[in-house]
Amino acid sequence: MTLGLYLSRQILRRILGAGATLLLLGLTLDLAANGAPVAEEGGSRALLEYALLRLPLLAVTLTPPAILIGAALGFLMLAARSELTALRAAGAGTLRLLALLVPLALVLGAANGLLGDRLRSQSEARLAERFPRASETQLQTEDLWVRGPGVVASFAHIAPDARSAEGVTLHLLDDDGRIAGRIAAASAQREAGGWLLTEARVRPLGGRLETHPTYRWSSAMGPAEILRFAGGEASTSAEAAAVLAGDLQAVRGDAYYRTRLMRGYADWLVPAVLILLAARAGFAHGRIGDGARKAGSAVALGFLYIAIDGFAAAMSQTGAVSAPVAAFAPLAAFAALGLWSVVTHEG
Repeated sequence: MTLGLYLSRQILRRILGAGATLLLLGLTLDLAANGAPVAEEGGSRALLEYALLRLPLLAVTLTPPAILIGAALGFLMLAARSELTALRAAGAGTLRLLALLVPLALVLGAANGLLGDRLRSQSEARLAERFPRASETQLQTEDLWVRGPGVVASFAHIAPDARSAEGVTLHLLDDDGRIAGRIAAASAQREAGGWLLTEARVRPLGGRLETHPTYRWSSAMGPAEILRFAGGEASTSAEAAAVLAGDLQAVRGDAYYRTRLMRGYADWLVPAVLILLAARAGFAHGRIGDGARKAGSAVALGFLYIAIDGFAAAMSQTGAVSAPVAAFAPLAAFAALGLWSVVTHEG
């Protein structure tokens, strides 16, 4: 077993333990707040389904604290057993030991990036569809306007899964984006490749009004596109990139999408910075008080980074700070602070 693999296993075990503890605590508090209406709706089976859908969303929020706390505990344990002291005495400096943890940081970065992007968006959509009353994503189900391929649509009311709607008005567009016709219907039901409209009134531009008890409207605009507008934001960095490139209709301002795109990149680097900050706990000298002080200061520094990073992201979404600066300046500043802490303590 190589030294790098041994150190990675010790740190990873504590991170997984901290993550499991935080997830259990978070899920318990969440069920205490939202479990009653979910249970009334579908009993224990619905409660279990809600918990499974909620776990990925909790993991997004709790992964950085779990990495920070777990890494600090891992370094503290290695220091308490004098393993780090022995390694440094044998000529293995702290920076070299940290370099051995780079593969672990890359794996955790990939997990953090995927959790914060794709898995979260999928869980948010399913949770909003299945349990709209308990979802953090509040869907706009009344008086919704949506722009899709070749159409601007308005809905007086949509179902939570966006597969049916009432009070539908479709403004059809030509290839140049100009109005080419109008369809009004009492209701709409999603079918393969389009929508089935009832009590439809169809009027092409310059043509006569036609009425149909049922009318099939072929359209690529489906529930996913409607839910994206109803939720009010692009969930993934890929969607944000598509909006900025003009390939996807915007729901919010460009500042939001630039922030989301930059955050998608920065999330991959967050675990490396947190592990670097947690390394301060490895300089404890065996005394309980010293170990608690070093680990406590490492965790406090990590949470300060998390708070500043969140504040910078919020400022970036308003356009007050550029998205690249908001995403990477806190990372760079706290990485430099962590390196300085390691170098000064080792010296």
